[in-house]
Amino acid sequence: MTDELSQSVLDWLLETVAVSGDNAGTQGESARALAHLLGDPNVCEAVLGRPGAVPNLLRFIFLLSLKLQRSMQDVVHWMFLIL
Repeated sequence: MTDELSQSVLDWLLETVAVSGDNAGTQGESARALAHLLGDPNVCEAVLGRPGAVPNLLRFIFLLSLKLQRSMQDVVHWMFLIL
């Protein structure tokens, strides 16, 4: 049962980081938890071996890069208005 529960939690973490929307806090906490799991050489293989893990992580990276790009555009816009 513990193994099933661990797999379910891992799947939930992977699904949560891949979804954009109003879940920024949950997404951030899930990303942080996954970062710790991926940083552990004893667990990393199990994380990446879950069905859909790599596509979900790539989707998260893509979503994060879009958010960062928008933030930078906002900063540049405000700097232009100030100057």
